[in-house]
Amino acid sequence: MGSVGAGWSSVCKLVYISIVFFFLFTAFNSVQYLASQIYEQSGYDNLGRICLFCFNIAFCIGSFASALYVKNLGYKKSLLLAAIPFLFAYIAGTGMSACTSFTPAPVYCSNRLFIQGFHIFAYAAAGLASAIIWTAHSGYMIQIAPDNQKGTYFGTFFSIIQNSFIVGSLLPSVMFRFASVFTYFLLMLALAVIAVFLFTFLPNAEAPTEVD
Repeated sequence: MGSVGAGWSSVCKLVYISIVFFFLFTAFNSVQYLASQIYEQSGYDNLGRICLFCFNIAFCIGSFASALYVKNLGYKKSLLLAAIPFLFAYIAGTGMSACTSFTPAPVYCSNRLFIQGFHIFAYAAAGLASAIIWTAHSGYMIQIAPDNQKGTYFGTFFSIIQNSFIVGSLLPSVMFRFASVFTYFLLMLALAVIAVFLFTFLPNAEAPTEVD
């Protein structure tokens, strides 16, 4: 039986991984933009800033060991497993926003320490995962791209992924006109779940035998 990547051209692999990253980072970039504002409005004055600080610190620390992680697991498994912790951030946001969206509020809403602790854990985990996912992405792209087109492949990928910043910043301004913060976080969670699901079908990284 052939591998998952068999029959896929390197261009198809490029487009596929670009689309998956687009879904994943449309959600995360959007939440990053609004983290401080949303949490302040919900009564957690500095939680958004603390979460982003923990994310970036974890990203820096994780970068030292990410190459070893990817080497042991391979590109596809690393990408898939590293995408999962991003879900924690959206689950945390969904849980927090439920406290102000439902009456009576869920039981955990009375425990602010739990909410804050879970958010910090979620963003720290996403930071570590981000270091792994970008390391694995680079290795995957180098593997699938023809030697004389690596610059073109990376340029195409980042052209697509940059749109996640645009869409991610536009989504809240559109959604908040007719939807709650809770619905917003649910949508971001759904986008991330789609990305994780698509990662399970990511073609294996195999060097092209010829230029596509």
